[in-house]
Amino acid sequence: MYPILKTEDAASFEEFILFWESLYSYRPKHAEGNNLYFRNIHKQSFATDDILDLFIWKNGMTLSGKKSEIVKDICDRVEFINELKQSSTQRIKEEIQGFMNKSGVWQIFLLHITKPDYYPIFDQHTYRAYQFIKTGVIREISELKNINDFYFETYLPFIHEKLNDIQNQTERINRISKMDRALFAFGKFLKSGYAKLIGPSLEFEFCRKLFSSVYIKDKEQFSNELNIYLAKNPEKVELAGKLFKLRDFYMENNNYRARWDMGYFLMEHFNIEFEQSEGSELVFSLCCAIKDVFSKSDYEVGRVFKDIVGLQTV
Repeated sequence: MYPILKTEDAASFEEFILFWESLYSYRPKHAEGNNLYFRNIHKQSFATDDILDLFIWKNGMTLSGKKSEIVKDICDRVEFINELKQSSTQRIKEEIQGFMNKSGVWQIFLLHITKPDYYPIFDQHTYRAYQFIKTGVIREISELKNINDFYFETYLPFIHEKLNDIQNQTERINRISKMDRALFAFGKFLKSGYAKLIGPSLEFEFCRKLFSSVYIKDKEQFSNELNIYLAKNPEKVELAGKLFKLRDFYMENNNYRARWDMGYFLMEHFNIEFEQSEGSELVFSLCCAIKDVFSKSDYEVGRVFKDIVGLQTV
């Protein structure tokens, strides 16, 4: 036999969940492994050790240092956590944000174990998976200015939309857990070298570095940011050269219409202001190059560029 791997898009979100959940692999360095999570998450009331076990599971290994101190503070308030488990989702959100002096993934995990039928887990892998599903772009959680804001305003509504009006608490927990595992597995896949199986992947951080050099004339003038990135990711050197070569192609006189069609699209759909200058045309041309190489739509490229503009000066 000579097996090969092929990819195709799932016909529905349900098919996506079924496939990627089957590939879920998370093994905490603990004798009880995933049982630390599954035997505790459905409990209506926690003992101190239950909370400790859940955070050990989340950490992937025994807690130490500052993490241990954070979890000890939570365990010391086990009675309060149990009271919150019977409270409204809004009160849980307000109280936990008030007493846990650590926003982000760990605070969200505390929300999750307190109300697992409402608050899903959120981490670097689920974020990466969500962004790829929505935009076709690989993005990293480190780019977020405020993890909590993204979670409450964007990710939570996305998950709730997929609950299909399930009312039973146990069924909701199980449904959210299935989505958690599927998105985790897909996001982890996107981080691996096997992501190339689904075609050329547009990475947000790579695009940011490209636009830091958008005005250069040749690769000897790449910005310090792009050079550092390419030194760490040498497999991207050839691709960067290809993109700038294609940018120069779109800067030719006979491609005036193509680059300005991109420019007008960016201005009309994303309210980005441009001057009529060579610098603007270099931006439009690089956008055209990215569109061609990664087989993206004008909107997908424009959305990435809009987010880049929000983080840096281009």
